[in-house]
Amino acid sequence: MLRDVLFVPQFKLNLLSVSSLTTGTNLSLNFFHDQFIIQEASSRKMIGKGSIIQGLYVLDTKDFNSVSDAFIGSVSAHVWHNRLGHLSFKRLDVLKDHLPYDTEMSNKHLPCYICPLAKQRRLSFESHNHLSNQPFDLIHCDIWGPYHVTSHFGYRYFMTLVDDHFRFTWLYMLKQKSDAVGAVHRFFNLVATQFRAVIKSFRSDNAGELSFKDFFSEKGVIHQFSCVERPQQNSVVERKHQHLLNVARALFFQSRVPIKFWSECVLTAAYLINRTLAPILHHKTPFEVLHGRKANYSCMRVFGCLGFASTLNAYRTKFQPRARMCVFLGYPSGIKGFKLLDVSSKQIFIPRDVVFHEDIFPFHTIRSNDKVLDPFLIWFYPHLHYLFHMICMWIVIPLLLQFISQVHNPFLNILSQIYLMPPLVIDPVESLDLHHI
Repeated sequence: MLRDVLFVPQFKLNLLSVSSLTTGTNLSLNFFHDQFIIQEASSRKMIGKGSIIQGLYVLDTKDFNSVSDAFIGSVSAHVWHNRLGHLSFKRLDVLKDHLPYDTEMSNKHLPCYICPLAKQRRLSFESHNHLSNQPFDLIHCDIWGPYHVTSHFGYRYFMTLVDDHFRFTWLYMLKQKSDAVGAVHRFFNLVATQFRAVIKSFRSDNAGELSFKDFFSEKGVIHQFSCVERPQQNSVVERKHQHLLNVARALFFQSRVPIKFWSECVLTAAYLINRTLAPILHHKTPFEVLHGRKANYSCMRVFGCLGFASTLNAYRTKFQPRARMCVFLGYPSGIKGFKLLDVSSKQIFIPRDVVFHEDIFPFHTIRSNDKVLDPFLIWFYPHLHYLFHMICMWIVIPLLLQFISQVHNPFLNILSQIYLMPPLVIDPVESLDLHHI
């Protein structure tokens, strides 16, 4: 901006000194015999012009934006950065044509101490999504819970363990967080016995229940921790939790089992995910990669469907039921059978001889939290209104009209006689019109 400007009220014209226009600004002036132009010295952009009139160079003030550019040109980029609410310099460069600033006066590398306080975000995470070179080189671990509803067996947590090479998932249901210590010990023994492998690294968050300093130092295991409130560093098991809960919710909504069986939904979800093709495993299942054989899908049934389990000979007589009506609740570990819930006794047991009806869900006809209707009534209830209509048409209404016919009211008697009138039977022979034969 121009400084030391004199204001003379009697003057009808504004006089501009060339020296005051060029001193302290990034402007240059070129004079010709009939005109002059004002340019920005660095970009050589013309920001003003004028012509000679009666021996004086007169500035053309029709385009006031160009005149204002002369004053804008002396402003540094940092000033405009502050004026525009600490706009980023990348976007400020886009507006350079509209807000030309003095590039010589601008030093964009100088830090702005306001921007980090107002706009700094956490650093983004790059998802490498790679696999470990060897099995059990790295185990991802995390605990989910507590859930506000205690499961049928008293669980409120579950611990998830994922191998970084196979991406196979192991679940351990926990009643308390302190039970995680025993679960980790059992998992280490399982890996050593069943797979003859040694776990080298164990990654978890900073939860106190997952601190196994003495145990890991004895085993020579490197315990890797994620930073505080940075679950992205343990993203493999965090995403696995999301996948587990997505499938578990689908099973829960499909079956409508009571919420106390949420643990069975989660365990079944883990069973199914381990037998689902994974793109990161080149479209193989974690089960196939871990065990070296294809998964058996012939034993799979619809979660929450109706099943009839054969009763044992020793516990029945000749005239007792040969099967128990049950609900399918998943696949037990280590047993070639099905986990079933007896809808009458509320007992969970594991039989082998079961006949399933996968399109019938007993808990869809729940009357209360603990009472389940006979599954054969599942067909009956949707047709109940038809049955009610037929009863009214053929039983209730005729009886009502017979009662009305006994009342000495001519109008009601006529209605009852019309409704109760036997159907008219026409002899087809007598109805022939012989004149048209």
